[in-house]
Amino acid sequence: MIQLKNVSFSFDKPLFQQLNLTFSAKRIYGIVGADGSGKSTFLRLLIGIYRPTEGKIERSDQLLYGFVSENMGLYEEMNVMENLLFFGQLYGLSKEESRKRSEELLAWVKLEPFATRPAGKLSGGMKRKLAVIRAIVHQPHCLILDEPTYGVDPVARQEIWALIKKIHQQGTTILVSTQYLNEIAYCDEVLFFHQGKLLTKAPPAELMEQFPYRVLSLSEEKRLQLKDLKQLRQMEGVLDAYFRGTELILLCEDPQAVKRAYEKERTDLQASDWIEIEPSYEEIFVSLMKRGGGNLGD
Repeated sequence: MIQLKNVSFSFDKPLFQQLNLTFSAKRIYGIVGADGSGKSTFLRLLIGIYRPTEGKIERSDQLLYGFVSENMGLYEEMNVMENLLFFGQLYGLSKEESRKRSEELLAWVKLEPFATRPAGKLSGGMKRKLAVIRAIVHQPHCLILDEPTYGVDPVARQEIWALIKKIHQQGTTILVSTQYLNEIAYCDEVLFFHQGKLLTKAPPAELMEQFPYRVLSLSEEKRLQLKDLKQLRQMEGVLDAYFRGTELILLCEDPQAVKRAYEKERTDLQASDWIEIEPSYEEIFVSLMKRGGGNLGD
């Protein structure tokens, strides 16, 4: 569907260099990274707002895009229905087609009761939903979303992702950027960017499998007995110790060796109090940044 061949891009200095990537149809791709990592610029390259400094981007013939920028681009003085009708006609639909499609979409996301409300008077989550359905009023093959859940509450984030999944189930390819790493789980494949560098491109399950360390968590009932992270970090075999929310986490390469060392140094807790768990996506991202690379191929 979309293929990047030796694509480089620069503003005042190089941002992306020699990217070779393929995006296949009917998949959800997550574009992940912290603020300033190049996510928005990358999406604008894909859609053609920016042109590569070097290389080329090939797209399937007659590929239709839908695009939602981070600021959504709604006309806030116009009401909900007017926004949809206006963009429907911009995309080339007749007035009749635009109205029919707009009514269908409003019913689909349960926004019919707000059809006459000015877009500027909607809640943050409702604005995001309106921006998404506005971008699919012409039934594009590929939907590109830049930070669609930014700044909304957790419930609204879940609702927006449920909408994204519904759109995907209709056969639409979706590329979505996010700084919320837990949203990786919704994607078929994830691209991690850091300071303009692509660290890796892989399915979420593969990222889990490739994580080079093991993760131990202290059982909840024992957690309050340990307060000295410095002591834990100095134990044999421990690479790092920190809190993940309320969980106390140890990173190591050999859990059994750490447990044996732990039993020698501590008598108040059992080695069995440590439970091996999966890494979080934050830990995977940090590990990729420290390693400074990954598979940059297809």
